[in-house]
Amino acid sequence: MDEITCNTAKEVVSILYDSDMNVFMKIPPKFISFLEIKSGECKDEVVINKKVGIENQPISDEAKAILAIIYKDFLASKDEKENLEKELAEMVVSESIEKTTDNIKNDKLNMEMVVYKEESRVKKILNRIKRFFSKK
Repeated sequence: MDEITCNTAKEVVSILYDSDMNVFMKIPPKFISFLEIKSGECKDEVVINKKVGIENQPISDEAKAILAIIYKDFLASKDEKENLEKELAEMVVSESIEKTTDNIKNDKLNMEMVVYKEESRVKKILNRIKRFFSKK
């Protein structure tokens, strides 16, 4: 996983602290301590609006991704894990297909743009002769 930002870690930690204790206890202490250490580096304050509810909180995409990983790895049942892994594999395949088709389209555009026509040697010599006589 790429390096997570301290704001993201702070968001995730604050959401985990506001979650049910049974959920919190299923997450390994080392993982939580890593997030706490990372969030301690941050000076900004993350505010959770309790009136809105945890489900409707505006959180970053990075925090959503980390929460999804936490859910998949620590909270989901065996069947849910299998389904999530299948969905993820399908998403990865569809994204790679999209990228491949985009690359093919871009390659075609690049190939069309790079039509380079070089003068033949005979034509170069004739053009030089013409330039030579046209100068006089």
